[in-house]
Amino acid sequence: MFIKKHSKKLMMLAATGIVAFPLAVNAASTTIDATARFLQTITLNNETAMDFGTIEYSAAPGGADTVTMTTAGALTAAGVFTSAATGTPGSVDVATGSSGETVDVYCSTSATLAETGGATIDVTGIRVADAATAAGGGVACAGGAVVAMSYVLGSATDTFVFGGVLDGGVTTGTWTDGTYAATTAGGTPISVDVVYQ
Repeated sequence: MFIKKHSKKLMMLAATGIVAFPLAVNAASTTIDATARFLQTITLNNETAMDFGTIEYSAAPGGADTVTMTTAGALTAAGVFTSAATGTPGSVDVATGSSGETVDVYCSTSATLAETGGATIDVTGIRVADAATAAGGGVACAGGAVVAMSYVLGSATDTFVFGGVLDGGVTTGTWTDGTYAATTAGGTPISVDVVYQ
């Protein structure tokens, strides 16, 4: 009798214990990394206009009449044009950027120089080079959607230089004396973009 009574109590306690202490549920845990890469914003300054200097002409220009400027500023005139031996290549400095990082350079394939009376002449075959090692050569600019060149930024100022061809075959209006510039109404300047890869 005693055993039966206590058996019932033990069974009830055991049953209560099962309810009070359920079996442990398996759990998994992990961690997720978080990263960020910081690069100094690229800024450009010290823009220098491509300056072909004073050019003489013996007749209104046509397709074979050109003045070619290298990225080092050497000038070669052909056809009705006569020029000095040197001019000033276009240039731009990278004012800020992260040293050691690779950047892509995009630039216009052409520009238009206009005279206040409305006449224009195009600069075609624009080329770009890094001033430190490639001035005089360089690569053809390919427009705003295609990389012209890639370049690793140094710890000092990086400068890109530009040359091109004054093309007598691409003119509009009545040819006249005067100063022709990309910033004159009707002109189009050279566009340059430098971005991290």
